[in-house]
Amino acid sequence: MDKQFQYLQRGALIIDGLIADRFQVVRPFWSDRMGLTLAAIDTQRNNNQVTVKIFSEDLDQYPEILPLLKSDIDKALELDHPCLHKTLEVGELEHGRLFVVRENLEGESLEDLISQRPGGLDLTEATPIIIQVLEALSYLHSKGLCYRDLTPSNIIRLSDGTIKLANVSEAKALFTDAALRSRESIQTPLSYRYSAPEEIRGFPPPPKGKRGGGDQDLFGYEPLEVYKATNLFYFLLLGKMAHRPERTVPAYASKIIFVDLPDISEKKPNVQYPFWLRVVLEGGTIRDSKKRSFQTIDELKDYLEKKFNQYCERAQNPRKGLLSNFLSVIGR
Repeated sequence: MDKQFQYLQRGALIIDGLIADRFQVVRPFWSDRMGLTLAAIDTQRNNNQVTVKIFSEDLDQYPEILPLLKSDIDKALELDHPCLHKTLEVGELEHGRLFVVRENLEGESLEDLISQRPGGLDLTEATPIIIQVLEALSYLHSKGLCYRDLTPSNIIRLSDGTIKLANVSEAKALFTDAALRSRESIQTPLSYRYSAPEEIRGFPPPPKGKRGGGDQDLFGYEPLEVYKATNLFYFLLLGKMAHRPERTVPAYASKIIFVDLPDISEKKPNVQYPFWLRVVLEGGTIRDSKKRSFQTIDELKDYLEKKFNQYCERAQNPRKGLLSNFLSVIGR
């Protein structure tokens, strides 16, 4: 990340610590294959703290992607949800390099969180995180956008426990088949470790329905994001990837395509998990997207919220929990 920062300074994209003669750089924040994000101060707006992302020059190799990226950023300017990293404005630097200004974040990525908690999170800590992620994904889907890049490094937990999906202005809006092929050609910033089987096979699921208005079609992509969200849930609980690491990318990718995720109880035999968690983890990661127990993010979110609330109620009031179990058995 420091090398990227020095490169930007040498390339006169950051002059005297300023971006676009306006944003005073405080420090590098995080980096990914799309570019470098920096914590900064907006000197023209009451010295407000913001983050500024300068997109990588590597994107210049894919001229068909840039118009789509700009369109996605324009859409992101209209998004407003408490679990999304809000996009404030967009601009261009020398040589047409794009940069995006977003709200300031004070927190840590889930990747950093898990690095400090190698044994994984408790169910009562991991579930609220995933529910917030699902809330954000549901909102994006309602706007005709899919996120796709659901990885621990792209999710920030603030000090108050609020979750923010980062890089939202790079969410993959669905346009034409040609646009989809262009997006797949770059494979950025998808990470194979967190990919769904259908992504690795290279065959985007066929669109079949309408949601969010217009001609953005998300029906076929929702099972994909169900898999990715459930896989993320597994990661948070386990503290590492479900499949054992392999020496090569193809070997690990092959596991995702051909091997089911192991039962989490086998990975953590000393923890007694409720049955509904097994329903979520197994049903959400069925390798055949058409057979997944949850076909939309809302289905998964509603089920998880209901079961988790019941779980918390029973933990606080065991007698009420026994009554709830009895009523569920007799169908009331």
